[in-house]
Amino acid sequence: MQAPEFERLRALRGVRAAFLVRDGSVVTDVGDGGLSPGAATDVAKTVRRMQLASATVGAPFDEVCISLAGIRLLVRAVGEHGAVVLLLRRGAELASVRTQLARVMPEIARRVGDAGTDGASVGASGTSEDASEEAERLWEGPLRGLLEAVRDCYAGFLADGEGAVDPKAAFDEQLREWLMCCNPSSYTFPLLIDGLAQTLDDRPDIRRRFKDEVQAHIGNGSVWSAFEKEVSDVGS
Repeated sequence: MQAPEFERLRALRGVRAAFLVRDGSVVTDVGDGGLSPGAATDVAKTVRRMQLASATVGAPFDEVCISLAGIRLLVRAVGEHGAVVLLLRRGAELASVRTQLARVMPEIARRVGDAGTDGASVGASGTSEDASEEAERLWEGPLRGLLEAVRDCYAGFLADGEGAVDPKAAFDEQLREWLMCCNPSSYTFPLLIDGLAQTLDDRPDIRRRFKDEVQAHIGNGSVWSAFEKEVSDVGS
């Protein structure tokens, strides 16, 4: 989606990239600021996770500015599900950027409202990604055996605890949370393990045993090579 207000933001001194995200997807063009579509999607999913977390504790954020190595990430919320993301060089004048952002926010808010009426968010790849649909694709691909092994291990540790918890439902929930936050890869897979372990946080000894036992599955190179080849073939 072309968006002239984002072109004006990108024209500001020190702004490398400016785009709109909604529900974990990139809605507008990212521009040519050196941010790949995959990286932009990772940012969109991270922003979605931030908004969900802040809403859970009853403190939705208006703006977040994060300093990284050599750059700043400025995120300005637009409603409950959208946000403007600016990638800034360290020398960017924040006051000037915020002034221009305030000028274009009414138009951006209207754009987010329009995106919400048809229920579609067009990502950098041109499609709308839903975590449940993405999870289904993972179960049908090369990662199925890995996911089953981790789920079975997790179910065994849940069975050691008290209370009636459905291991499949609990695992699927954490899988969706992971996919809302990250693109699936061998590098981000430990975050899924951490999420599963956190559901055992009232029993730290069991949590440690679970992470130790499941560690052998995390770095299965052949599985991830097959998965990455499948993703590459789909994208070609």
